[in-house]
Amino acid sequence: VEGPAETPSSRFLWNEGEAWSYRRTAYHQMANILSRERGERLSSIVHKTVAAVYEREGESTRHLVQMRTPPMNDAAKEANSALRSAGYQ
Repeated sequence: VEGPAETPSSRFLWNEGEAWSYRRTAYHQMANILSRERGERLSSIVHKTVAAVYEREGESTRHLVQMRTPPMNDAAKEANSALRSAGYQ
């Protein structure tokens, strides 16, 4: 997470630091699923691991949330653009 967040990405349409926002939501959800489904082995360690990763995130991006997967190609960029123009964030 930290490496991709160090620079902007024209491919994924995010600015420096915004990579944290995309993965934050996904990693917390994965930790919840793993702790529920594999509780006997993973109930505490997955949450500790996610917390350790995100403790490294700077304050300036902790409020950001990216709910949609970044576009992987031009067609996906156009689809995202169409959604935004229709009022969907």
